[in-house]
Amino acid sequence: MPKTVKGIRTITKRVMYSIFILLYLYLLTIKKSVRLRIAYFIYFVTISFTALSDIQMQEATDLITIKKVVAGDISAYSILVEKYKDLAFTLANNIILNREDAEEIVQDAFVKAFKSLNSFKRESKFSTWFYRIVVNTSLNKRKVKKIYTVTDKEETTDEVFFDTSVLNAYRNNEQKRFIKLAMNKLTDSERLCITMFYLNELSVQEIKDITSISAANVKILLYRGRKHLYRHLQELLKTEVKNLI
Repeated sequence: MPKTVKGIRTITKRVMYSIFILLYLYLLTIKKSVRLRIAYFIYFVTISFTALSDIQMQEATDLITIKKVVAGDISAYSILVEKYKDLAFTLANNIILNREDAEEIVQDAFVKAFKSLNSFKRESKFSTWFYRIVVNTSLNKRKVKKIYTVTDKEETTDEVFFDTSVLNAYRNNEQKRFIKLAMNKLTDSERLCITMFYLNELSVQEIKDITSISAANVKILLYRGRKHLYRHLQELLKTEVKNLI
């Protein structure tokens, strides 16, 4: 791990330990019921802080790696390739629906990203910038000029909730076939948004930046995609049960 990242992580840990010691001493001085509530609050804050800290560490590591590559250490680029190749393939494959083409697209995307590293703007995350290249390369492969957006309104919510265990099964070999079949039945735009939000773990804003679909339409596509995915899975499972009987 680069020294700069190690230093940031060490400082972060020391600050957290100091805060925990002070909070622990404070908890000893208050009533048990109040103490329990505060303990739960600290637990959830800690989880959130840790998750945010990990994301920041990843971003910092990416920037350090990019600086090395731009400075002439070409071998350092392999770190980014290893880190993003699997999710990039999943994204490309769910657009192009062809494994061999998806592999070629990922290779092309990494080459394009390498050649354009000097133009990479540090304000955005490398992953967001790179996934945009993957999406555009995939769409060009299919000769699609744009991603179709939603034209009619459909009820949705500001926050996007979903039982992620369904898509976590995507990584389970026993259930992967059903998830893949159901995903393939979604529209291109639904499948793309579902893939980026749940598998690539991108935010609605990041999907908007990558695809140029408005945030409102991204939410609608996620809402529709979830409903359609569940429905297709139910149909596929019913068919499987009938075949077994």
